[in-house]
Amino acid sequence: MAAVLPSLGIVRVSLEDLWKLSKSQCNHMLQLHHGTAAAPMTVRTLSFMTVLMMGLACTIYLSAFLRMLCGPHQILTRLEPVVRFFLRITFFLVVPVLTSVFSLTKAEGGTGFLLALLWLLLVELIRMKVTAMAQPADGSSFSRSSGKGFFELAMGSADEVGHMVWAGYLVFFNVHGNGRPGTGSEAQKHLVPLFALLWLISFVKLVLRIIGKWLDGRSWHTGRNPLLIAAYMQHVVVAAAASSPQPMESCQFVVQGEKRLLYQDKKTAGAEPPPVTTTAGHDGNGDPMKQQHVVNLYLDYTKKSRLVTVGKVWEWGKQQGDDDDIVRRRLFSGDTRRGSLLQDLCLSISLVKLLRRRFEQYPMVEVGSETVRSVMLRGLLDLKFEGGNGPYRSTPADRPFRVLLLELDALQYYYQAVDRAVMSNLYIFFSKYLLSNTFALVYLIAILVILLTTKDAGYFYCMAVVSSGLHENSPSLVLSITLVLLITFGYFEISEFFTSYCNLWNLGRLLCYYFNHSPTTTNDHRPINKVMIGRTLLVYLFQVRYLMHSMISRLPCCRQPYIDVPIKQVSIVDACGPPILGNLLSPSPSVYLATKAKEDIIQAMKLIGMLETTTLTISLPPPLAGAAAAAASGHPPRSCTETILASHLATELFLIMHPHTPDDYRRLASAREVATTLSRYCMYLVAHMPRLLPDDEVWVSGRYKSMSACLRNVLCCCMSCMPQPRRCCINNDTLLLLDSLKKRADQDRLDDITTRDAVKLFENMEKMEKMEGWDQLASFWVRLVIYLAPSNDVQGHAQALATSGADLISCLWAFCTHTGITREERPEPEQGSHHV
Repeated sequence: MAAVLPSLGIVRVSLEDLWKLSKSQCNHMLQLHHGTAAAPMTVRTLSFMTVLMMGLACTIYLSAFLRMLCGPHQILTRLEPVVRFFLRITFFLVVPVLTSVFSLTKAEGGTGFLLALLWLLLVELIRMKVTAMAQPADGSSFSRSSGKGFFELAMGSADEVGHMVWAGYLVFFNVHGNGRPGTGSEAQKHLVPLFALLWLISFVKLVLRIIGKWLDGRSWHTGRNPLLIAAYMQHVVVAAAASSPQPMESCQFVVQGEKRLLYQDKKTAGAEPPPVTTTAGHDGNGDPMKQQHVVNLYLDYTKKSRLVTVGKVWEWGKQQGDDDDIVRRRLFSGDTRRGSLLQDLCLSISLVKLLRRRFEQYPMVEVGSETVRSVMLRGLLDLKFEGGNGPYRSTPADRPFRVLLLELDALQYYYQAVDRAVMSNLYIFFSKYLLSNTFALVYLIAILVILLTTKDAGYFYCMAVVSSGLHENSPSLVLSITLVLLITFGYFEISEFFTSYCNLWNLGRLLCYYFNHSPTTTNDHRPINKVMIGRTLLVYLFQVRYLMHSMISRLPCCRQPYIDVPIKQVSIVDACGPPILGNLLSPSPSVYLATKAKEDIIQAMKLIGMLETTTLTISLPPPLAGAAAAAASGHPPRSCTETILASHLATELFLIMHPHTPDDYRRLASAREVATTLSRYCMYLVAHMPRLLPDDEVWVSGRYKSMSACLRNVLCCCMSCMPQPRRCCINNDTLLLLDSLKKRADQDRLDDITTRDAVKLFENMEKMEKMEGWDQLASFWVRLVIYLAPSNDVQGHAQALATSGADLISCLWAFCTHTGITREERPEPEQGSHHV
């Protein structure tokens, strides 16, 4: 070792001799170290950006983890698109800086340059993740994915293939002879296989991604599933019997196993069944199909017993299994509610399979039929939580909304998944993760070999022994960048695993497998030991998931998963301050739908289902105190938007007249909460989601701006209390807003007709008792929200789901689409109407 010490600066230290260095020898080695670090400012800039990218990736990882356990959360739902936006910007800023560092370190070689070659390969893998995560915000991902061939998909990935080939070119043509000066290229020959293996793994992952997309479009589980469901539902509608008193137990909506109906062997299976032709039904909006739709499939309905249907899941809930079956106790006899989790999850998955045809333009033949009416109106709406006194307070109205929220969340999981290979081909999915783990292992080995080759392993060892500060030309910074990039890649892989595999689709699939292969129901001909091993593994998986969910759900910030329906709030009075300041200070806060509002909505839906007509249509509810307002105003609201604006302002004025007081009894407080929250939610739709309303979105925005400008002019006398004049008026007890509006309305000085209508509506409501007024307001807004739900604009709801997630209007739209509830066509506006 003494002979080695004098030449530590130019001779490589073996790994065996490295651990024999003493503290004095390490001090001598640190003094002789001549590492290089070209352009330190550029390297520091790169290190800052990689740390920022790792932080954003960690945020995405935590969001995916919490969503897997607790479902979607409003904060995470709004934060995730912002994080993805900044992540994409940060990544594309990292690329040019990395190119600059690569060029500056190429001439000097050493550890920095060799690690920069590793960065090139790892950044290409991160590029694929970031690009796949950048889902479009316009909802265009909610579309049909089948029909593309492998060559067509490869052409669509030409940019990624080109980047990967260019990275391989830079690595293989620069790894020779670019070590530290004096070491020679012979010492680095063993690095070539490591770089070749890393590049090969990266390229194979890219090819597997293209293959996964190709199989996704051809799989009956994913891309072609709506076609199969369309054929199956045609048979269900044709073969449906009379309405059953127990609609859920007799429901034939498929949950799993529809691929088993495909006619496989035409030679030995006997007579060939005819292809399915869908002739009856509607397109999802109550409109009859104008022509036949031939589904070129051959289905064998004698195999229906092998399907997992909603009715079979309800039968599982009634079966008495083994007392030691912990999964059955958790799902059917849990400590909070009986028979709800598995049933609701499977029902939501079956509804997603039906709703996908609406997005992908397949016929929804069952819409409007008595079968669907029975399941949706007399089955889903009557679901209740039974038994148990758990930590959550549940009401009879919570369970139908939970099914709808589960359905929309599963729909988002499907159309916005980074990789749907897990649904189409499980082998490709796990092959990709095996390659990722292999890449990480080889990557770490390559780092160690580079440090040993360039003698920097001894530097790090001695720095730890001596506890010395960083050397001026220390390779620690470039090594830190290397490890940070690897951690970032790991965050992306784990978050993709949570969103792609640990989602509602696969949870439902595993649950169906577990109960379908129980000792009391299994008809599987496979060896019983394989089935029991699979069930045992699932028991541990479900138990770990349940325990983690129980721990997180006890946190104060966590709400009841899939129980609370978020609704955003906008008040026209609070938003009528100065244009710039008012917009900045009014971020549309969210609240959760009140229990009373849920109950009223479900009761109103049930009343619609009692209509003995072939089609279920709902009409626009009359304005508040409509007859008196029409006579007094002469300009009654002639459109849905004008009705919302006038009624919302009248509700806000009524709230100013009758504010919250501690002496209010429960019924009055509930009615006021329903009226105000639904009123402000409808105003949020007008202000921020006009596309979901029946009127033209440009015209809707114009009417909203016109009323805001009118109110702003009225309140110009109290600019000192902007941007929340209503609260200021209440606190001062002057009712300045009411007085100003009434005086201007009496003098015909309100330049906005809708604002005048709102004042007239409020004046008629002033004559009512406080309780009567709030009851009428609550009933009106419940009916109006239901009226807004049916819509032909599928793309608008896809955009809403992609940007802000599921809320009240999305839940009601999905329900109306399944049931066949449509909006009544309104006559054309009269001559001289201000409805443009």
